[in-house]
Amino acid sequence: MWSQIRSAGWARQQPGFVTGQWLRSADGSEGIGVVVFASGDAAASAARGPRSHPRDDSRAWNVENVTVYEQLTSA
Repeated sequence: MWSQIRSAGWARQQPGFVTGQWLRSADGSEGIGVVVFASGDAAASAARGPRSHPRDDSRAWNVENVTVYEQLTSA
């Protein structure tokens, strides 16, 4: 949970941040974050941060993948 809290704080500070959701599997072994930015450029810029974290199995979290998608709609 601590890594999700840290991720949320980091995301909120990024230019163009709109909203984010951090989700965890029922057994706590996996998680995913979905973050919405005001523009594609803001999303691409923010994506460089998590991509720069090298894998470190001694910590509780690792970024496996970062993909920027275009938001089509929301409900």
